[in-house]
Amino acid sequence: MPERSFVGIFPTETVPYVSRYDSAEHPTVFHLGQLSLAVYEGLMNRSLHLASAGGMSLTRSRNVEAVRYGLVRVENFYAASGEHIAVTKEQTFLGGHAGYPYLVCSDAFLSCVPVEVLDEVGEVIVEINTLTAAEAYNLRLSVFVGQEWKDHRCSELDDRQRRNYGCDGERAPAPVLFFEGEDLWQCPVSLITVQSMLYMRWYNHYKNNNLPQPGGLMNQSNKLIQAFEEIDGAVSHYTQELQKKQEELARSKKW
Repeated sequence: MPERSFVGIFPTETVPYVSRYDSAEHPTVFHLGQLSLAVYEGLMNRSLHLASAGGMSLTRSRNVEAVRYGLVRVENFYAASGEHIAVTKEQTFLGGHAGYPYLVCSDAFLSCVPVEVLDEVGEVIVEINTLTAAEAYNLRLSVFVGQEWKDHRCSELDDRQRRNYGCDGERAPAPVLFFEGEDLWQCPVSLITVQSMLYMRWYNHYKNNNLPQPGGLMNQSNKLIQAFEEIDGAVSHYTQELQKKQEELARSKKW
């Protein structure tokens, strides 16, 4: 897998990847990009259909399509003759000619890539375009921190308070917060990734009907939409929890 995480907000973002089959001194580098929600769902539906058919060759076909839509460019790719091979693109329409146009890798280029490499690279493209469990957890934590610590000001803490909260990445003397069944022993703000911060920022634009890419919802990055759905669910959950607390507090005051 690539060493850094893939955010999938802007189409210019790519992740470099070298095949495990490539042991050359200067290996071929595949620059992997995003799959739109429409393309990703199409691939997953294809995968389910192929799995029921029970054939690895058919699953490989799905991965080839992932490369077709998700490969942006390559470096150091040469034919056996020594001729340099560049990615060639062609326009296609997802869902027929009435669908949205996509610029994809041509059959001529794909035929130059060994089948086992296509299969491997396609699998990685699908993986980087899927929100992981760890990324989903961090997004829920981001929402939780925004709810529970919205009045917390790290910059206003003295040295003793910073130690008690584990603000500098060190283990606090006591749990700082309890989240999803486990104690957090350091400042939860320090646990939030840059990736989650970006998703949270764009989530606010998304709620105001502003999307980072042209087209509608189905034309956005699949991973971005998965992140928004995760945030939406967490916001709904903690809003309901807050409402329950407020209602319980109101009832307790009556007595």
